[in-house]
Amino acid sequence: HLESLRLIHCLHVTGSGIRHLKDLTHLRRLVLLGVNLSDIAFQHCATIKPLAHLSLMGSKKINGSGVKHLHDHQLLKELTLDMCDNCVLDGKKFSGVCVPIHLEALHVHSVTDDGLISLKRIKTLQSFKVRNGANLTVMKLR
Repeated sequence: HLESLRLIHCLHVTGSGIRHLKDLTHLRRLVLLGVNLSDIAFQHCATIKPLAHLSLMGSKKINGSGVKHLHDHQLLKELTLDMCDNCVLDGKKFSGVCVPIHLEALHVHSVTDDGLISLKRIKTLQSFKVRNGANLTVMKLR
């Protein structure tokens, strides 16, 4: 009854390989750090029904466009996409509209003003962390 899985620098694990995890009926926490993932991983993570915490960190291929597959995930409370250099919460291809509406924590690599504004619809969000806020301006944050 595996509840937590953490894979670090397992370079042969791919997004399509994640599909095999859907049979882990007790998996609540999945942490993949420095794994060779693309946005297809989100589609397969969405099939892991008990998943509450998902952390996909350090993948250069993730750009955030696949987050939309998590939108209807009922139990996901925390999503971490830190150190994914190409993943920018920009309010367009990756926005607050894509993520589950009941998300409590979101951690991203980078965000723009429009991306931050798009998070207003997530009323349950308690924690929001950004590694690189270089795209934010003070004027839009008012």
